[in-house]
Amino acid sequence: MQIHEYQPQILHAKLIIADNIVYVGSANLDPRSLDINYELMIRFDHQDMVPRHGPIFAGSLAHCRQITREEWRKSRSIWRRLKQRWAYWLLVRIDPYLARRQWQELPD
Repeated sequence: MQIHEYQPQILHAKLIIADNIVYVGSANLDPRSLDINYELMIRFDHQDMVPRHGPIFAGSLAHCRQITREEWRKSRSIWRRLKQRWAYWLLVRIDPYLARRQWQELPD
C-alpha cells in the first residue's frame, strides 16, 4: 500500500483504485463522516471503470508526494502524538454528541 499527499492544495476528493474496483467520493473514515455528515463514496465494480479512471489517477499522482513509513514515524514526536490523541478524543466522543444534540434541537 502507498500513501500520496496532493501538493498544490488541500484536496478533499478521494479516488481509490483497487484491483478492478473504483471508489470515488468525499467520505472520510471517521465517525463524523460515517454517521453525521452527508458525504458519499460510490463503488464502481465494472471492468471498464479502471481504464477510464486510471489516467485521472495518474494525472493527479503526478502532483503528489509519496509519504513513506519512515518519514511518517519521524514526524510523530511525543507532543504531536499527544495532540493527536486529544483531537481524536474530541472528534470521537464530544463532536458526535454535540452534533446529535444540535440535530435534535432543530425545529420541524
